[in-house]
Formats: sequence, structure tokens, C-alpha cells
Amino acid sequence: MVRIYLIKNDIEELKEIALKLINDVGNEPIEKLENIVAANEGYPTPKIDVRAYIKKDNKILLVEDFPTKEWALPGGYAEIGLTPKESIIKEVLEETGLTVDECKLMAVFDTNLRKDIPQLFQYYKLVFYCTIAGGTFKENIETSDVGFLI
Repeated sequence: MVRIYLIKNDIEELKEIALKLINDVGNEPIEKLENIVAANEGYPTPKIDVRAYIKKDNKILLVEDFPTKEWALPGGYAEIGLTPKESIIKEVLEETGLTVDECKLMAVFDTNLRKDIPQLFQYYKLVFYCTIAGGTFKENIETSDVGFLI
């Protein structure tokens, strides 16, 4: 019993230290970080993020995230119950209004290899090469702008 108690206390202490370090580097309030960690119940595993690499006229489709104003490949978390390919098709439609097909996995990135970016969790980013099947750009609540930029 004592050993289990010590291990549990050690884990809690390590969690507290990690939150303070991420707070120092990332400037997020400790309370917000604690809520994020508390919501991540169960056995800790990497999160899955899907992204679409879409080219047109030698330019890459990017979306501007509404809250952060950062530009990125369209995508987001993989959905439970959907395959990664189904998830990226859904994400592209939601963020851009475009339908895509021929989505083929082209790369997998492990965010733990990026020591320069503070993060609470490990992510596997699956990047799919997709082609546009149809649709038109439309406004939505996730992205503030979209376009073929680079």
C-alpha cells in the first residue's frame, strides 16, 4: 500500500512540475492546463491528428485558424468511429467547403520529436495527399480564411 501511495504521489508531483514548465514556456494559465489534463481520462495514448496536403497550380491549400490566426494545412483530430481517411475528408469539408477524394497517406509525424514546441500531449499527425473533387469555399466557425498560398 505504501508503495502505491508513493507512486501515485510521484505521478501527481511530476504532473504538477510538467504543467508549470509548459506554463512557463507556453504562457497558458495553469488552470486551463489542469482542465485539459483532467479531461484526458483513461490510459494515456498519442492523439491522432489528420491533415490534407492539397496542391493547385503549384500552390498549397492553407486555412487560417479562427481563434489563433495561425495558418495550417486543413484538418484536425481523427474522429472516433471514422477511419483516418474518412476523418480528413470530413475535416476538409468542414473547414473549406471543398470535397476531396483520392486521399493517400503521404507522411506521419510524431510531435514528440519537436522539442521546440511545448505541448501537453503527444500527437501523431497523419498527412494525406488529396485532390479536390468539388465544392466551393464557404465561411465556417473554425477557419477565418482559406486559400492556395504557398
